[in-house]
Amino acid sequence: MSSDYDLIKLFSSILQSLHQYGGPILMITGTISSILSLCVFARRSLRKNPCTIYLIATNIASLFLIYTSNLTLTLTYGYSIDLTRYNLFFCRFRAYTLYVFDVLSPSYLILASIDRVLITSRNPLIRRKSTACRAYTSIMMVTIFWLIVHTHALILMELKTFASGFVICVFYSDLYLSVMSYYPLVTKVVLIPSMLIILALWTVKNVGTTLRVTHPVATQVSRTMQSRNINTPKSKDRQLIRILLVSITIYIVFNIIQSAILIYQEVTKFYTKTYLQSRIEGFVLILSATVTSIPFCIEAYTNLIVSKTFRQEVKNVLTCK
Repeated sequence: MSSDYDLIKLFSSILQSLHQYGGPILMITGTISSILSLCVFARRSLRKNPCTIYLIATNIASLFLIYTSNLTLTLTYGYSIDLTRYNLFFCRFRAYTLYVFDVLSPSYLILASIDRVLITSRNPLIRRKSTACRAYTSIMMVTIFWLIVHTHALILMELKTFASGFVICVFYSDLYLSVMSYYPLVTKVVLIPSMLIILALWTVKNVGTTLRVTHPVATQVSRTMQSRNINTPKSKDRQLIRILLVSITIYIVFNIIQSAILIYQEVTKFYTKTYLQSRIEGFVLILSATVTSIPFCIEAYTNLIVSKTFRQEVKNVLTCK
C-alpha cells in the first residue's frame, strides 16, 4: 500500500508539473501559431481559395480550443484552480465548450479534405464544386450542427457534493454517463480519424492518377508554358494539399494515445480494478486530453517546414509587404 501511495503521489506530481510549466508554454506557442497562420491565410493571394477558408476556420477554432480546453486543464491540474466546483454555470459551460471545440477543428479539417478531393478530381464538373461560397456554407452548417448537438451539456451536467464536502462537476445520471462514455469512442476514435484517413488517401490517389495520365509535350512552347505556371493557383493547390496531408498525419499520431486509452477503458469497464489502476488510467486519460491539442498548436511551424508558399507569405507578413 505504501508503494502504491508513493507511485500515485509521483504520478500526481508529474501531472501537476506538466500542466504547470508545459501548459502555459503550449498555450503561448499555440496562440502564436494560430495568429501567424491566420495572418498568412487571410492574405489576398490565398484567402479566396476554398481550402484556405477551411484552414482559417480551423485556426480560429484552435484559438478557442486553446483558451477553453487547454486553459481549463492548465488551471485545474497545474494550479489546482477549478471554478466548476463552485458554480453550476461554469460546470455546464466548461463541459459544453470542451465538447464543441474538441470536434470543431478536426471537422474543419474534414471539410478541407473533401475540398481537396474535389479539386484533384479529373472530372471538371466535380472540380467546379470547390467554391468559396460552398466553403462558407459548409463551415456554417457544421458549426451550427455541433453547437446544437452538444447543448445537452448545458442542461444535464450538475454539481455533486460528497460526504467529505468535496464538490465535483459530473453527469446528471448513470444513463447519461453510460451514453456519453461511448461518445468520444465513436467520434474521436472511429469517425473523425477514419474520415480523415479515407479522404487523405483519396486525395493522394487522385493526384497520382493525374500525374500518370499527364504526358508532357516535349516542345519549347510547352516548356515555356510550364515555367510560367509555377505560381498559378494549381501550384498553390498542391502546396495546400501538402499542408493538409501533414496536418492530418500529425492529428492522427497525437490522437493515438487517447484512442488507445478509450478503447482500453471500454474493453475493461466490467473488470475489477485496483485503486492504483484506476488512478493510472485517469492520469493517462488527462495527459492524452492535453496531447490531443498539440497538433492545433504547432500547425504554423509544420507549415513553415513543408510549404515554400507558406514560408514566403510569412516573410511578407513579417516585412509588412
